[in-house]
Amino acid sequence: MRPLLLALALLPWLAASGPAAADDPAQSGAQQVGRVLAVEGKVEATLGAATRRVEQGEGIYLGDWVESQPDARAKIALNDDTELVVGPASRIHVDEFVYDPGKKGGKVLVEVGVGLMRFTTGALEPKSYEVKTPVASIGVRGTVFDLIVASTTAILRDGVIAITTFGGSEVIDRKDHASTVQTSTDEPEKQRPTTDEEEEITEPLRRPFKNELTRSQGRPRIPASIQPPKVDPHQSVPKTNPSPPKMPSHRY
Repeated sequence: MRPLLLALALLPWLAASGPAAADDPAQSGAQQVGRVLAVEGKVEATLGAATRRVEQGEGIYLGDWVESQPDARAKIALNDDTELVVGPASRIHVDEFVYDPGKKGGKVLVEVGVGLMRFTTGALEPKSYEVKTPVASIGVRGTVFDLIVASTTAILRDGVIAITTFGGSEVIDRKDHASTVQTSTDEPEKQRPTTDEEEEITEPLRRPFKNELTRSQGRPRIPASIQPPKVDPHQSVPKTNPSPPKMPSHRY
């Protein structure tokens, strides 16, 4: 009976420790490549067969598929300071990440399966970054761009990007200009100003997150070097009678 009682006593511990370890990428030796800066709504990350809900401050790992619900979004910072804003109903994959602060070379490859994403480059050379969609590849020569992936629409916000398919390539070098491609064999359209609909669709990528608003709206702190004047509580303050304002002498 004693072995049976011991086995029964261990069951809760085994049940708790087994799945938890399997769901924690750090426990399996996965490479952490970033962390979550902000999250709103339900966002999950899947690595292998294990899916976990991600929250602010948690790690993002090489090979993660990050997926957001229709009313959710997240901001992710990779270790090289690249920022990814994942919009609602979106799915991205951290495909490749090579970064050593002591070396110049590196590689960041992110895939966007569907939805919205804003990409802001980090510390590596621009040519080190690549973003793929099901029908196109975006080479980064600048800083910030948005993606709408149903077909693929790339919108430049700052810098220069190039959208490439088997059918050709188009460089976008004008702010708030876009190019759309429907299939992997089509030639990307010539860059053009964004439409009102595209600006409306990408609005969740520009909107500040709640925790960012909380920080920005906090009461400013007075530097320690600035000291308020000392006031003697026993000293009376003389009363003054302000003179009335001077009115114009002419009539209207």
